[in-house]
Amino acid sequence: SVVLTTGTFLGGLIHIGLQNYSGGRAGDPPSIALAKRLRELPLRVGRLKTGTPPRIDGRSVDFSQMTEQPGDTPLPVMSFLGSREQ
Repeated sequence: SVVLTTGTFLGGLIHIGLQNYSGGRAGDPPSIALAKRLRELPLRVGRLKTGTPPRIDGRSVDFSQMTEQPGDTPLPVMSFLGSREQ
């Protein structure tokens, strides 16, 4: 078995409200041609749900009504390349 992790913008589609368009991270283009080619091959293709929540326009939020929820201390190490000192 091979797991090909192509990133979030393989055939990337950005949703803003009811509109959507092809795109990548920070203005990068989506990988449309690669996605098309992979689907042409006799491979089983699937997606993993990232659970990324929708973005909220900060101008529409009354932050004075919220309670701060601080992160973990110490920070968890998320990679074998990382260290607690980073």
